[in-house]
Amino acid sequence: MVNAQPICFAADGLLLNGQHRLMAVILADSAIEVPVIRGLAPAAQATYDLHAKRPAEFGPSLDCFGDRALVSAMANLLWQRELRPSGARHAKATAAEIRDILERHPRLLELRSFGRKMIDHGRASVMGYGAYVIERSDPVRGPDFLRALETGAELAAGHPILVLRRQLQRLRRDKVPQQEQLAALLGGWERYRGRAGR
Repeated sequence: MVNAQPICFAADGLLLNGQHRLMAVILADSAIEVPVIRGLAPAAQATYDLHAKRPAEFGPSLDCFGDRALVSAMANLLWQRELRPSGARHAKATAAEIRDILERHPRLLELRSFGRKMIDHGRASVMGYGAYVIERSDPVRGPDFLRALETGAELAAGHPILVLRRQLQRLRRDKVPQQEQLAALLGGWERYRGRAGR
C-alpha cells in the first residue's frame, strides 16, 4: 500500500533509506508504488531507523508466560555485553540478531526458567543471562552455585551465597538498574569462585 515513507537517495546515488523494501521487491520479483527522494545529504542517513526494532519471531513455543519478551531481553543483554559492534547506533539487537544469538546459544533459551524462578532476586532477564554467563565460565561449579542461589538450602549462616541472595533481594526492592543487578550477581559468583578455589 502506498504510504508517506519514501525511498531516499543521496546526491551521489547512495541509498540512504528503503533498503529493506527494495530487497523485498527483489526477492518477491514484484513491483511496488513508492515515493522516491533524490539529492539528500549523506548525513541524513543518521536520522533514519531510530524507531523501536520489530520484535523477533521465535515460533509458537515461546508464546506463553511472556517468554518472547524475556528471551528477547536476555538475548539483548548478551548482545550488549558481548557482541555489540563498537560505534553501533542502535541500543538493542535487531530481530535477526536475536534469532542468531538464540541459534548459537541454545542454553540461554533454556535458562529463562531460572530467570523466572529468581524474580524476587532480580529481573528475570538479568538472572537468566547471568546464569548463562556463570555456567559458561565454570560448567562444573556453576550449576551447583545456581542451585544453591535458587534455594539457599543447607547453607550455613553467613555463607557467601546467602549474603548474595540478601543483596540481590535488596537491590530488587530498591529497583536499581539491571546493569547494577547483573554486576552484583556476577560479583557474588566471582567471590564464591575465589573462596572455593582456596
